[in-house]
Amino acid sequence: MATNYKIGIVLKKNELRIIELGNSELKNLKFLDKLTLSFSSEEELKEYLLTKNLISTEEINKKIKIVYKYNGEYKKLPVIYKNCKKYFDIQYLRYIILSFSNDLEFLKKIANHYSIGSAKFNLQGDNVYSIRNYIHAYNNNMLDSDSVSELNESLEDLIAKAISNLNTKTGEYTDNYRGLRDLVLFVFNYEELKRLKTIKNNIEQESLLKEKKTKNDSRKEVWQQLSILDMEDNLHKNKKWILSSEGEPDFPPNSDEEAMYIKYLEKLERESFANNESDHYKR
Repeated sequence: MATNYKIGIVLKKNELRIIELGNSELKNLKFLDKLTLSFSSEEELKEYLLTKNLISTEEINKKIKIVYKYNGEYKKLPVIYKNCKKYFDIQYLRYIILSFSNDLEFLKKIANHYSIGSAKFNLQGDNVYSIRNYIHAYNNNMLDSDSVSELNESLEDLIAKAISNLNTKTGEYTDNYRGLRDLVLFVFNYEELKRLKTIKNNIEQESLLKEKKTKNDSRKEVWQQLSILDMEDNLHKNKKWILSSEGEPDFPPNSDEEAMYIKYLEKLERESFANNESDHYKR
């Protein structure tokens, strides 16, 4: 019997209200996703539901989930939005997963994600085993071309088994939309987490650089002030003379500078006297 999926609004932790959309097709998970994938965010979806009088203004701040019944209880699935849409392209999804073949964090998480029960009942058991073997070889510097090749084969098989159902009687595969959706959300959430970590690291780096620049500017200012003080001190030490309050050079008593200056003044006086004598005889 096919599972009926609906949109529910979570009122409290264990209480939700089913939103009746009035379309039989929308009981299908794929059709529900087609609806929500047309919105950029939960806020946009809520605005749509509000205009259709499907939720009240009091419910506008409540979370929205995809829900289905299992053993008499409602189970919740996350709602997907426009930013997930590109991952439903199988080739793109495959490309992204294989591009993470050197990312140990990704490999650890996807192995844990598909490690469900014993290998006997888990179609991904062999793939999980191969991925963990690769991680072990990587951590112990035991990687070779066979390890890389085996990992890529395991990732390819993991994708195939995740998005398809095998009919053990006929040997035929049919599309497994729920499995595809699950893998899409796993990859999307991992990339989103990496993106947010990058933003966080960039903010921290900018903050550190700003703090460092402030410290450097402060140090530069102190250095400049010290340089000016040192320069003034050196100028003072190297001065041959300074002016007194009367405007005359003020030398240290009995210094060579004072003796030279006295001789200089006497020379000027003699020259002045000689010039005056010459002018007298001219008259």
